[in-house]
Amino acid sequence: ISGKANSGADALIIRWCKENNYPCKEYPADWDNVTIPNAIIKTNNFNKQYNAIAGHMRNAAMIEDGNRLIVFFDGKSPGTKNIIELAKKKNIPTNIQIVEIKKEH
Repeated sequence: ISGKANSGADALIIRWCKENNYPCKEYPADWDNVTIPNAIIKTNNFNKQYNAIAGHMRNAAMIEDGNRLIVFFDGKSPGTKNIIELAKKKNIPTNIQIVEIKKEH
């Protein structure tokens, strides 16, 4: 299971699964769906509405379908923090790898 982010750990696991013929269910966040129940609608810099909690909704769906969690956490990412908290509430075994994100020059 992957959150299908375009970079980072999500992109790496998707690539690894494809290269090793391993199944990978992808859960992209549905930022554009502002009609979904409980959506929190905000407007971005391009004056386009989006569901501000689409990432958290996606995380909840992944936790419902998964049976363990492996995350790479910089200690800051609110999305990663959210999925860790959801896993703990469901007593899902969790492996947290703390990483340092170096800024590119």
